Amino acid sequence: MKYYNKTSETGNTNDGMSAIISTILVFLMIPCLLFGMTFLHLGIRNYRDTSYAKEMCDLRVDGTVTEYDKSVTTDDETESITYAPVFSYEYKDVSYTHKGKYYSSSKSFGIGQKVDIYISTDEPELVYIPEYTERDRGTAGLIILGSLFTLVFVLGLVYQISYRKRLKRQ
Repeated sequence: MKYYNKTSETGNTNDGMSAIISTILVFLMIPCLLFGMTFLHLGIRNYRDTSYAKEMCDLRVDGTVTEYDKSVTTDDETESITYAPVFSYEYKDVSYTHKGKYYSSSKSFGIGQKVDIYISTDEPELVYIPEYTERDRGTAGLIILGSLFTLVFVLGLVYQISYRKRLKRQ
């Protein structure tokens, strides 16, 4: 009869803990991959759209912040308010408006504030607002967050592979 003193048959005291960690990682890896790919996709798409607008918008026009569009969302007991600046500008005697993205509770522009707006002469609704884009930290945040989630997935995958190789050697 064999007796084992807090060790497995392989003589390794960490086999039980490694199996638990491995199982937990499997359940965490898939959401990390999904979140990572989603955040990376959104960040890269936002960066691509901004780069496209910057490249295509070749005419500077005078713009004005005319108002803020307010969005209120409530879930359970909390209420969240976000604002999107509305820019107006004219091109060839036609007035246009452009609503920015919703951000948290801060209003980064004053009503009536003048801003440089670059538009595409072929498509005047396509705008690039350098001052507004420079304040947008969302794109970088999405890419960083997506990269971190993807890194967690990759590290979990490396751990899983090394764990399986260790089991085969034993």
